[in-house]
Formats: sequence, C-alpha cells, structure tokens
Amino acid sequence: HGIIEMIYLNWAEKNNILIKWTVVWSDKVCALPLWLIWLLPVLGAIFGLWLGFWGWKKVYRNKPHEG
Repeated sequence: HGIIEMIYLNWAEKNNILIKWTVVWSDKVCALPLWLIWLLPVLGAIFGLWLGFWGWKKVYRNKPHEG
C-alpha cells in the first residue's frame, strides 16, 4: 500500500493534481482515493486465489525436475 501511495503522490505532483486526503479507520490518513483503498485488497484476494488454484501450474510447469 505504501509503495502504491508513493507512486500515486509522485504522479499527482508531476501532473499538478490536488490531493484529497482520505481518513481511514478514524485515525489513519491516506492520499489514495477511497475507491482505490477498497479495490486494492479485493484485487489482492482475487490474484491470491488465482495464484493458489491455477497460477502455480504456470510457474512450475516448465521447470525441469531435479533428482
């Protein structure tokens, strides 16, 4: 999350975009838009499920077995 926020802040600064700070969990402040704050964990869960069920086959399929 921190790296994505830093990339977003650098991009916004280069493009002269005003940052609207979002309060999360009543005491944390984040520069990312609220929709992106909620979308990142959802995408992480989807990617994790994909990797757990199908992605690992693509990663390990072409590796030769030692033995």
